[in-house]
Parts: sequence; C-alpha cells; structure tokens
Amino acid sequence: MDEIRATPFSAVLRRLRVLSLEDGEQVVWQGQPDGVARMIMWRFLWWIGFPWLLLTVIAIRNGWIDQAAQPLVMLGVAMVAAPW
Repeated sequence: MDEIRATPFSAVLRRLRVLSLEDGEQVVWQGQPDGVARMIMWRFLWWIGFPWLLLTVIAIRNGWIDQAAQPLVMLGVAMVAAPW
C-alpha cells in the first residue's frame, strides 16, 4: 500500500521516520492525508456552485443585477473550486 500512495515527499518522510526512531522502536500506525476522500466529501458544493454560476451568468446577461455581479460570481467560483 505504501507504494500505491507514494507522493513526491514519501522518500523524505521515510528517511525522517528512520532517523527519528530509536533502536528497536516500531511504528504501530502511520497515515497520510487522502485528497481524493476530502474532495468527495466536499462535492456537495458542486451541486450548489454550478447552478449558482449558471443563474448568475443568466442574471448578468439579462441585466437583472449590476453591481452585485462580481461578488456573486466570486462566491460561485469559490464553491466550485473548494473541493479541489
């Protein structure tokens, strides 16, 4: 499993682990953040963000909103980009 989830920092982290352990000491558990699981956890923002952006673009084109367009677009982009 260690080879499957290898990151660019894996070699440095392994070396640091070896240097910090004393003789006979073992690692009982080690883990690393799972970016895919975190992205999936926040995917509900896509269900809100994409319709939000679509409605904001429609409102801008129809002239329904003027000065509020920029914050509304920024909020929509933030919702869509948050899982990444």
